[in-house]
Amino acid sequence: MDRIESEDIEIVACRVKGPNKDTEKPCEDAYSTKRFSDGRFTIAVADGLGSKSFSHVGAETATSAAVNALADYVESLDTDTPIEEDSAADALQNAFQKAFEAVQREAESRDIKVSQLGTTLLAVVGEPGAVAGAAVGDGGIVYTTKTKHESLVPPEWEIIDFPRNSMTIPLTHDERNRSYRFGFENSYQQVAVFSDGFEQHTWNLEEENNINASFFSSVTKDITESSSSEEASKLLGNAFTNKNFRKFSDDKTLAIARLQNNEWPLPLEKTNNSSCSDSSESKQHEEDIKVRGEHIKYSYLSQTER
Repeated sequence: MDRIESEDIEIVACRVKGPNKDTEKPCEDAYSTKRFSDGRFTIAVADGLGSKSFSHVGAETATSAAVNALADYVESLDTDTPIEEDSAADALQNAFQKAFEAVQREAESRDIKVSQLGTTLLAVVGEPGAVAGAAVGDGGIVYTTKTKHESLVPPEWEIIDFPRNSMTIPLTHDERNRSYRFGFENSYQQVAVFSDGFEQHTWNLEEENNINASFFSSVTKDITESSSSEEASKLLGNAFTNKNFRKFSDDKTLAIARLQNNEWPLPLEKTNNSSCSDSSESKQHEEDIKVRGEHIKYSYLSQTER
């Protein structure tokens, strides 16, 4: 777990390996973060496809390349030039292209198909007055204000009607632009970026904005009440390895950027707690589209038709 603090922004990131995975198999999630002295920051989270031999390399390569590209954008801004929607949109599109190209180069250097490094990608760039984010594949980005939790980018299942609920389009797929989503917000207290391993806990179609508010409230409560990075690591580590989270075998990654010195405004509610095999809809997509097997990623979809 990492904890980065400044006068304006605190970043906490945690990655937990799936409970049922071979101990010698690497965690296929990855994250990368960078915080600047002026309070600006960037975060990237990726989830490697479980069936691909080098998906962990793809996830690590994609997150590193995306954060480096977004860091170049931040460093190109004058200190008195704010992050604005148009420039952030261009910067994120460039970052995702750079990430894909980096994964492609890595595949070429290993003389393997780029699909063997299959990974999703989510990224944000922000400052105390604004945050922008983008995503390809599953997982999510949720921001918090004093009164609500809101998706910064729509969940993939809101924009693509897959034949099966368990499918996603990764960064390495030819149709990745179908899954690309962008969002921008001027007012926030916190932004959370998470891989699909948390989706059973973060989405709830019966709640406002389809978001399980109690999950984010409980996570933030643990962070704000901890006095050190070690304590925060222990609290979140214990939480993410308890029986509720161990029901699902996928790796789990969560990275949070939050404004310092803000009291947590939302009530702590009772948490509504609600995996990795591959298949596909056609031979063309068989090696590239990620599927999670029998455990449908949204337990509430059995009640709500998309």
